[in-house]
Order: sequence, then structure tokens, then C-alpha cells
Amino acid sequence: MSVRRTSLALRSAAAGVSTVGLVMAAVLLTAGAAEAYAGVTVGPMPMGVAFDSVSRVGFSVNSGDNTLSTFDGDDSSKTSQTISGLGTNLGAIAVDSSNHKVYVIRDNNSVSMLREDALTAGATPVSVDQKPADIAVDSVTHTVIVSTTLNRTISLFDGSLDTPTYRTVALPAIPRYVTVDPATHTVYVTAGTDSVISFDETAAVPTLTTVTGLPDARGIAVDPGTGRVFVTDSFDGSVNYFDSTATVPTVSTLLLGAAPTGVTVDPFTHNVFVVVGTRLRLAQFDGRDPQGSNLELLETDSNPRGLALDTVGHRLFVTGDVNDVRFIDPDPLAAPFPPRITSAAPPAARVGDAYSFTFTAEGTPAPVFTVGNLPSWLTFDGIATISGTPDSIDPVRISVTATNGQRPPAAVQYNIQVNPSTSIPTPPPTTPPATPNPGSGTGTSTGIGVPSSSPSLPASTGSNSLGTTSISSGHQLASTGLDLLSYWPLAAAAALIVGAGLVTVRSRSKSRPASRPKPPSTSGPTPE
Repeated sequence: MSVRRTSLALRSAAAGVSTVGLVMAAVLLTAGAAEAYAGVTVGPMPMGVAFDSVSRVGFSVNSGDNTLSTFDGDDSSKTSQTISGLGTNLGAIAVDSSNHKVYVIRDNNSVSMLREDALTAGATPVSVDQKPADIAVDSVTHTVIVSTTLNRTISLFDGSLDTPTYRTVALPAIPRYVTVDPATHTVYVTAGTDSVISFDETAAVPTLTTVTGLPDARGIAVDPGTGRVFVTDSFDGSVNYFDSTATVPTVSTLLLGAAPTGVTVDPFTHNVFVVVGTRLRLAQFDGRDPQGSNLELLETDSNPRGLALDTVGHRLFVTGDVNDVRFIDPDPLAAPFPPRITSAAPPAARVGDAYSFTFTAEGTPAPVFTVGNLPSWLTFDGIATISGTPDSIDPVRISVTATNGQRPPAAVQYNIQVNPSTSIPTPPPTTPPATPNPGSGTGTSTGIGVPSSSPSLPASTGSNSLGTTSISSGHQLASTGLDLLSYWPLAAAAALIVGAGLVTVRSRSKSRPASRPKPPSTSGPTPE
């Protein structure tokens, strides 16, 4: 089986076409190289296809004989198995990779429910509202969502139950195709002629949100990682998309130049895959930036029927009109994506404080950073980080460029504010004045020293004038540990006072007069 790859380039052209604003981009096709992809034979006229990324089992609904074929998603050489007894008028299919149940729309306003580990045991019919058209399942809540067109409703039931019953959500327009975001449990439905209606599947009474400007909607898919919704428009040959997280979503359009039908999104690589044209064409682009992304287009010799994705192995499964399922690996389909710097502006720095900041960017291949106009205190590690310690408050303006071989490169200039240091400067240490040393020695004069009986100071042997005491090498009093050097003036003053007292005593003793004699005592009789 041959597959021809065609490269797609984009040109942007603005056009206000809807009430929410429409941005358009045209696609130019150029021939590419031929490659071959494997396939597995299934039942006649395969329509829908689904894949359980955990059990690695795929399923195709064969409308030619109302059967279900199973195949090994890791080995296309293995023969598929056929399951019958599912009912008539089989239609869309969905699989829950958590509880490993398969759900197929059938006749009599019902859905056939099968367990993967008991496929031959038969299917359990689950009733829904009238005229079911499309089906999806939330693998987190196990809620099965079916668009039922006659009464303009969405039918929901709990797929984890053995015998579930359905409830309905009324819509203002006829529902067509349906998908669900397992991250937010939001259901998206193409309805009417140009609308997508969404609501929370877990709400008892859901609130409806409507986005218009999506004419002739066919397939629909949502990227759980970004919240972006993609809707094919087979009449205009385009893919419309909008961000569900926006307060007022703006619809943008990517023109493919062919009639697209099925669409799916890889939630990990964010690549979008669209079946386009009357021959099997698979267009791929990066859903994060459809307008700036390069595209790849694969063409085969078979009409498209259905499209499924292996979210673990990233393999695609496409049904055609030759009774087989094509296996297409995404590696040769990887669409180059121009770089885009995703990090915020670097924060302010402070003089004296260590500073570091790491830039981030996205793109395919991975972008490479270059940084220019760095000041002397700032360095770049050659990967994505700048670091250093500011030494002045001089302003800094650096240039950052991310390249990956795709055009255009991403280039940004950043101003880094440098604030003054908040630390208080420490004054330089000062040398304290030297403490006078009274010295020690013995005197030969007749000066008076401190008596040896003093409890605080050692006895003096005499010195000039009043003399000085001998101080031990420890310079401390033995009993208190106090610094004796700081007390020597007090000791000298005490010595002066003591000495003066002695002199006064001696002077007084020398000049004191002799005591008067006692008068003689008389004896004899008392005179009468």
C-alpha cells in the first residue's frame, strides 16, 4: 500500500465571517516523498474505528455485514477477529480504556455494550433517546454520551453499570457529532447549522454554552491539554477551532482545500489529524499554533471512513473502502513547529544577592537558546539559564533568541531591574586605647606600703613615695577574678588616705599636753 506525503505551507488571511470573529489561513500543497504503511484486513465496508490504548486492542464497525472486527494495535500481521450479534444498522463506536467496554450505536434506538474480556458472550442493548447519531465516552467518569437527533437531545448513561438507564439533556438545535474532554468532563456537540454547544456532563441540570461561526460542522475533537476544540467543515474544506477556556471564544479557520471529515487530537503531542478529500488524505498540524505550523498531508488510494488514535503509542488507525484498517505511525508525520518562548520576563535582581533565571520555549524540534548583551556579572550556561551576582544598580537589557530550524525564530528583549542592596554596611573595626601598665618593683625609701594584712591586695615592700604593689601575671584578684589593672588607681588613693591618717595620729600624739595630777585625798572625821 503506497502513501504519498505532501508538505503543506500556510499563508494567513484575515476575514470577519462570524459573530465571534474568524481568522483564516490558506494551504499550499507541494509534492513529497512516497512511503508505505501497514494495514489489517477487517470486515466489509468498515466505518467507525476505535482503539483501547491500555489493552492495545482495536475495533472496527463493519456496516457491510453488521459485524465488529477486533485487531492487535501493535501487530498488523495478526488476523482480525469478527464478532456478530450486535444488531443491525451499526454506526459510530467508542471504547472506554478504563473499564474496557465497547459501545456501538445500533437499531431500535439503542447502543450495544460489550466487555472486551467477554466479546463472544454477546452484547447488552442499552436504550437511548430516538435516532442516535454519534457517540463518545468519558474514560474517567465512564459516562457514555450519545447524540440523539429526533428530539434534539443528548442521551447519557453510566457505562460502569451492567444495566444502565439513560437521561437526556435538551438542546436548542439538532445535535450531530459529539466529543468529551475527560479533564473537565465537558461535552461538546455540533448542533444546528453553525454552532457548537457545550455543557458539564456531571451537572444535574447542565448550563449550555454556545459558540457560533462554525458552518457545516462534521467531525469534532478537543485537546484536553489546551482546551482547544477543532471542528471540520466539509463544505468549505477547512478546520475551525476555538479556545474553550476563553471568556468570549474567537473562531479561527485553517483552509485545507479539500473536504475534511474525521478529526482527532493527540493529547500529549497536541498534533491534530484530519481526514480530508475523496481519497484518504491525512493532514497533520500542531494544534497549539495551527496558523504558524507546518503541515504534512498523506494521500492513499482509498476513501476515508473513520479515524482513531493510540494515545500511548501515538499510532493512528484509519478505515478505508478496501476493507482494511491502516496503521500510520506519527514519527514520520511529526510536523515541525516554529519556536515560541513561553517563560515570563525575568524578575528583578538585587545588588549582592545571587541571581538565576531559566528560559523555556516550545517547538519541534526542541529550540536552542542564545542570549546576548549580558553585563559583566551575568553569565549564560549555554542551555537555558542565566546566573550571577549583581555588583551595581546599572540597568540591564538582554536579548534572548530561540531557534530550531523553523521560521520564524523567537526573539525577545528583556529589561532586568537591579535594586540596591538592603544589607546595613559594617564599620571597620577600631583598635581600643592601650591600658596603662603601672609596672612593679621595690622601693628603698621610707614610704609606706599597703599592709600585708589587706584582704584584696598583696603586701607591698615599699616604693617611691607611697610605693606600688606587686601584680601577678594574671592581672586579676584571686577571689573575684576582676581585672586588677583597672583598680590600681583606687588602691593608690586608699594608700594615700591610710598614710595621711597615720601621720595625723603621730602628730597629735606628740603635741598632746601632760595630764593634770589627781588632787590628794583627805582623811579624817567629817567636820561638824
